[in-house]
Amino acid sequence: MHEVLKNLLNQNCSIVPIEKPEHRLKDKQGIKGWQQYKTQAPTKDKVESWLREGYTEFGLIMGYGGFQVIDIDTKNHPQPDSDGFYRKIWLDIPEDLKSKLTVQRTRSKGNHLIYKCNVPATHQNLMVNPETRKPIIETIGCGNYILFHPNPGYSVVSGSLSNIQEITKEEHEWLIDHCRKVGEIEANTYPVTVLDAAIINQEPKQYSVERFLSSNDSISEIADYLETNGLDITSNYHDWTKVAYAIANEFREAGRVAFHKIR
Repeated sequence: MHEVLKNLLNQNCSIVPIEKPEHRLKDKQGIKGWQQYKTQAPTKDKVESWLREGYTEFGLIMGYGGFQVIDIDTKNHPQPDSDGFYRKIWLDIPEDLKSKLTVQRTRSKGNHLIYKCNVPATHQNLMVNPETRKPIIETIGCGNYILFHPNPGYSVVSGSLSNIQEITKEEHEWLIDHCRKVGEIEANTYPVTVLDAAIINQEPKQYSVERFLSSNDSISEIADYLETNGLDITSNYHDWTKVAYAIANEFREAGRVAFHKIR
């Protein structure tokens, strides 16, 4: 892990340690205060101190340094035991673009297409399972993170984390559109929903915390709506804490599931 972290830091990325299993309240939970690394990368000395403290799992922040990912989560597909859907996406990507992508297999048997691009990292659900409301293909927004190899269950299947390459804005947009088009074909066979291209390409909406807290809808309805539509009401740490305390004060333990859906 030490060598991978060193190589990533040399590529102007930001990383955060994942809380130790015995202290986690949810899967892939970052350590207390991890949000500061959304906009400021940790120093090498800080990373060394995390390793000495026994942290063994880490997340890679999206958006910082231009890092981007397309997350293909096949476990949310109506036929989750098949790799065929991912192969349909990968097959028609031009060879020169494939050579620029770092692809890792996730522990849930999905795939991350990782690259750098000089465009804002936005969270967009490109294709969802309408029954479960969970994304099958999504992009990960700025300030959120993904786990990476050699975290347990992750493996690199193409390219290298030591040399994540940059693609053009046009290539980035082509990838997004390509995933959506494969999803449209998939919708002829399976019950899946593909977001309209106009929604995918628009600037992400920022919904105020005040609007969220004053809504008359149930907490689960609001959380489901935000998650399904990729809407962000916690783009900064101040808003994130306001939402957290509001849900905790009003709903106590019953609000935990809803809070984990909110970005």
